[in-house]
Amino acid sequence: MREEHLDELLRAYHWSLVRTFRQLNARAKQLTLFDLRREVERTALYGFLSAEHLLRNHVGRAEYEERIVDMVLEFVEHGYL
Repeated sequence: MREEHLDELLRAYHWSLVRTFRQLNARAKQLTLFDLRREVERTALYGFLSAEHLLRNHVGRAEYEERIVDMVLEFVEHGYL
């Protein structure tokens, strides 16, 4: 599911972020969608390790192992690991 919807989620998040900055009259440099994607890639390992820690404590062992394997394979596929 993450793979199938990542672009859609990033576009929605970016749109909401830009809109909020405009509503607040923020003078910060506007983050482009490209920059957001690059930041997600840069911080992917941290996100993976955080998710691994949370999943270990909140789901059953079989489900945990299955999710971790899926995440590792996805990260390898994208070059994050």
